[in-house]
Amino acid sequence: MSDDKDLSSVHEIILDVYKEFRKICEKNNLRFFAISGTTIGAVLWKGIIPWDDDMDIAMPVEDYKKLLKLCSKKIIPNWMGFIEYKWFGLQLYDNRTMFTNVYYLNNPERFSGVSIDVVPLINIPNDKNEQKEFIDDFKRFHKAAIRYDRYNVSEEIKSEKEMCRWRERFLNAYKFGETDFVMDFSDDRYVLKASGFENPLIMKFEDTTIPVSSNYDEDLTIQYGKYKKYPPKEKRVSLHQQLSVIDLDKACGEYGKILKESPKEIWDIIQVQHRYGGYCEEGVFARDESIKELMKNNERIMMDNEMLKDRIDRFEKNMFFKFGRKVKVILKKIRKGV
Repeated sequence: MSDDKDLSSVHEIILDVYKEFRKICEKNNLRFFAISGTTIGAVLWKGIIPWDDDMDIAMPVEDYKKLLKLCSKKIIPNWMGFIEYKWFGLQLYDNRTMFTNVYYLNNPERFSGVSIDVVPLINIPNDKNEQKEFIDDFKRFHKAAIRYDRYNVSEEIKSEKEMCRWRERFLNAYKFGETDFVMDFSDDRYVLKASGFENPLIMKFEDTTIPVSSNYDEDLTIQYGKYKKYPPKEKRVSLHQQLSVIDLDKACGEYGKILKESPKEIWDIIQVQHRYGGYCEEGVFARDESIKELMKNNERIMMDNEMLKDRIDRFEKNMFFKFGRKVKVILKKIRKGV
């Protein structure tokens, strides 16, 4: 799936899904915006990044929930499907294709095709202390929800109902436009200015257009640093391709049917691999937490070290002011032989 020919076919399907999504939004007065890599694509390529394999779109929570209800009422065409992940957002896909993450191979109901990702854009507090507390709580939810959703191994979430209750706290905390800052619900790393999304720009995107934050340059710099500099050739590939089963000629439903009718031994292997993946991911989270704790300890030691240096410098200066003149007088007498 890494050559240009295959990706051009994927891009065509992505655009078909996006255009249908856009049509629904325009008909129902729903707001949406390009985010992350899709913003880079709009700014630098006026379309999808050449090596990307999906689109990233955000919507104010109110609009996102309306879209979800519309999808549930089956207003999307027959060739499209949708899945909502509570820790992430909505995936709209072409159900005539297969593009499913390996995390969900043990659950044919979650099989999907070439897709676009639609996530809530949540407003967060203006006060820095409240903002930090809000984001820290969200990070806890995000990690716990991913582990529960994929592997049912979360210690903090025991049921779907509990996960939804926790999630709604973030979605309903503030209305769009109520605070000065927003965050993509699928990614807790970046705090962006709300004003850019309240007054978006319309940019060319392939043979159509897409709304983009008017603050896109600052947003992308926060997220990617020097985003105008292309990554090395070996990094021009999407992680989705490396972690997915992909087939543009067979429907995801067909894959689900084949697996359901497969011998029990195959299901047993998939379940074992899935559980093993869960334990591995749990280990990765634990490792990341340990690294963060070590980094915090290191920062504290460095700060203590700097404070100690400062105290030593001040002590030396005080000693010089107190005794420096007397020492000079004594040395002068010694030189004179007194």
